[in-house]
Amino acid sequence: MAVLIRHKLCDGEKQFTMERQIIVQKVLERHGIHVPDVKNISRVALLSSGGGQRANISFLGVMQQLYKEDLLNGFLYVAGVSGSTWSMSSLYQNPTWSRDAEKATGEALLSMSEGTGHNLAEKLETRPLTADRDKYGANPYPLYSTVAKQFLDKPKEMWFEFSPHESGFLQHGAYVDTSLLNKNFDGGHVKPLLKKPVDMVQLQGMCGCAMGDFAQIIQFIKDIIWNWIFSADPDHYQDFSRSLKRVDHESWRNKTDQDKNTFVENLCDELAASADKWGQGPLDVPQSNIISNDGLYLNSPYPSVLGKARDLIISFDFSDGDPFETLKGATKYAAATGHPFPKVDFTELDSNQPRSYYVFEEKGKPTVIHIPLFNMDNCKNQETIKKEREEYTTFQQPYADKAKIDHLAHLAEVNVIMNKHYILEEIKKSCAATQLPLKMPTRASAG
Repeated sequence: MAVLIRHKLCDGEKQFTMERQIIVQKVLERHGIHVPDVKNISRVALLSSGGGQRANISFLGVMQQLYKEDLLNGFLYVAGVSGSTWSMSSLYQNPTWSRDAEKATGEALLSMSEGTGHNLAEKLETRPLTADRDKYGANPYPLYSTVAKQFLDKPKEMWFEFSPHESGFLQHGAYVDTSLLNKNFDGGHVKPLLKKPVDMVQLQGMCGCAMGDFAQIIQFIKDIIWNWIFSADPDHYQDFSRSLKRVDHESWRNKTDQDKNTFVENLCDELAASADKWGQGPLDVPQSNIISNDGLYLNSPYPSVLGKARDLIISFDFSDGDPFETLKGATKYAAATGHPFPKVDFTELDSNQPRSYYVFEEKGKPTVIHIPLFNMDNCKNQETIKKEREEYTTFQQPYADKAKIDHLAHLAEVNVIMNKHYILEEIKKSCAATQLPLKMPTRASAG
């Protein structure tokens, strides 16, 4: 059977983690954390939330500073969704990127300010996800996650995980070898097909598109049209589309808000209908592709790490709006799927004045560290937090200003600098807790 039903780690991932723990052990020794038996090394997963370009840049800032603080190679896993997966896939071009992450992240940030992202995509195009397989554990093990489209509006979302060795649905533990993605199956067996394996560009489209939700696409189009209408010169109708030419400026100005909204809704429907008629082309997606970006739902890859294979979860939150929304989503997800998750008293959390570091722990459950991007420590006051959130919204044109990019990356770096000591303390505590006999780690599953 090409499709396997199981909740245990595959042999390839088990081998990887065994090799990786040796590297982690050496890093911990340098920080004064002595763990003689590699089996007692805490299994630490670093989470990076979605958030478009904001997440893309902030993730690079975090990785760069973790490397400078000699913390990066203390992690077993790195998991990302949405915008952060763009940075992940660019870094993992280099099979040993974490050995000189300062250079790798610096080049990635520079490519954004110079507008060379297209060239980067060309480099990634022919590189399959399976190229990240590494029996020596040189880099943290990458986990990319997303959600099945047909379950977006359901009470229980269906999460899909991509890893170098296996990919599949977390809820049912249904996996295939990642090299088989893009192939057809019949009765659980692979059908002969001359398709290439999933490459990094396809992965970015499935996991990293900040507009994976149709409702968000419609809203995005509406916003563009509204801005266009109110900024256009009514004396230059030739600049309007055929539909907008039919709108008399005076009558438009006298229309009610409801009438205006109805018009824009109808125009969006026409655009959507036209999109449905597009023929086969480079952007055409087959109906069999049921995967969509999950950054707009639970905006963090918690489903990939809420299993016994992870002892400590360090979540860097780059999402928009409420800095605790991903925590709320993770709590609900864990409750719905039966995964252990520490209790979080949300009445004690101030969304307008968040701190830079939170830790939630409970016996018999993974410890969760939560680090919001904009906080009272790196922004100093509530007014600055609000200003930064408005400056770095999710839906906007690509950042072209190097100063803007560098400033955002710096804010993310500061969060690492300020909390290095606390992170190491939790890793030390987690390693001490694993001194008891360990069971074989299992794949995160949705009960």
